[in-house]
Amino acid sequence: MRKFRLIRPVTAGLLFAVSLLFFSCFYRTTDPLTLDSGSSILDYTTEDYFSYVTEKLVMHVFYEPSAEPAVGLLANDKPVWDVVKENTDRLMEAASRSPALEIPGTEVEPEGELSGFNELESQNQEGWTINEIYNLAIEEGDGLSNSADAPAFFVFFVKGLLEDEEGTLQESVLGVSLSVLINGEERPAPIIAIFKDVVSTNARGPSFAVLSETRVAELEQSTLSHEMGHSLGLVNMGGGLPMEVDHEDSFHPHHCDDDNCLMFWANESGGSSFFKDLLEGTPTRSTFCDFCLQDASVYGADLSGL
Repeated sequence: MRKFRLIRPVTAGLLFAVSLLFFSCFYRTTDPLTLDSGSSILDYTTEDYFSYVTEKLVMHVFYEPSAEPAVGLLANDKPVWDVVKENTDRLMEAASRSPALEIPGTEVEPEGELSGFNELESQNQEGWTINEIYNLAIEEGDGLSNSADAPAFFVFFVKGLLEDEEGTLQESVLGVSLSVLINGEERPAPIIAIFKDVVSTNARGPSFAVLSETRVAELEQSTLSHEMGHSLGLVNMGGGLPMEVDHEDSFHPHHCDDDNCLMFWANESGGSSFFKDLLEGTPTRSTFCDFCLQDASVYGADLSGL
């Protein structure tokens, strides 16, 4: 198992969890970033996501030209975007909450339409810093519907690679989910980026002579579902869901130590046990481990005062 170096916490700035094909870790930026706490996309917290007031969660999807997200059907005729929907819904159900994840544009997905997704202008970026992803989210997401009863998440499919704090391009990073520090309080942010070039490269892989659209869809949905787990507060994220039992991987912070759990560090590659179950047509199997579901259950009960 490949280990990593954890960068020490700082007192202010953007924080993020990254999905890697071969390993994952939790980085922290060293330079503080003054956040616009007035932006509507940062108005809501983990508590709001799991509140009884919340009627639904909404995911707005953006994409660059040539970085379009996969749509259509998986090998078992499951609609591609049902994967992240079902995983998110299971977590909410564990917390005894009814909000379902709504993704505009996926209702006509089997026909391969992208009409409900939001096309960006070409960004022409070789690398993306965390600050640049944050600024893109504010520019594109601010002003979209985001209310107390329907908190919104913002997903960006972009070309190029993640650029770390030292200016190095990360060729293995599939996606990132952001957290923010506002007025000394850390919390997950509803901002996710998927790096389409990395997805396509790894979907081809050493054993794939031809790019597999199914493999692309698997990798995207695997990564997106995992990152959505972080955005909702798993595992041991600041301002997220407290752990009832310690199940955090000591070598991969903010990832579960159960290798059958969606939040396990290696489950971002699309070749994990949870995706095999999905492709075999067993959607009733939860892709989160019992510890993750317990965290959601207890958190939901605590919010209810039970």
